[in-house]
Amino acid sequence: REELYGDAVLTALPMRLVRSGWLPGSPRREPRGALCVSIDVDGVAWQIINTHLGLRVGERAAQIDHLLGDGWLEAALRAGPVVFLGDLNAGEGSYVCRRLADRLTDVQRAIPGWRPRATWFGQRPTLRLDHIYVSSDIAVDAVTVVDSALARRASDHLPIVASLRLREARPTDLSD
Repeated sequence: REELYGDAVLTALPMRLVRSGWLPGSPRREPRGALCVSIDVDGVAWQIINTHLGLRVGERAAQIDHLLGDGWLEAALRAGPVVFLGDLNAGEGSYVCRRLADRLTDVQRAIPGWRPRATWFGQRPTLRLDHIYVSSDIAVDAVTVVDSALARRASDHLPIVASLRLREARPTDLSD
């Protein structure tokens, strides 16, 4: 009845809150929000944007347009490598995912030969509603959707785990 919920980022690395806020939506619907944190990974500030988008198509469209704007994704991209993730309540071909894919890489599409896995409903996953997207300066080394008895008991969504690393900068050719 009195659910307590929200977005969170857990890490053992140094982290600071960059921004948190409400997303556009109807006052009659469940409120949705997002947060952006900066995590120090070996001296590089990675920007993590975590959200849980609404259930209705129009609501999600307004929310993703808001998050792709200057106050969220654009600011994060200026600050460092970006990981954008969450329960987007949207499938791969949706407006939300197409808009994200215009700017970022879907980790489930980044590994050659990997077949994207569904994450919802946990007991019999049929839809990909949970996503991780990364900026072009991040390489995806591995990805999996955890499908275990414990994961199915813990949530109606299966977790996605991705192994990420910063791409090495290519040396500049200074020859004539």
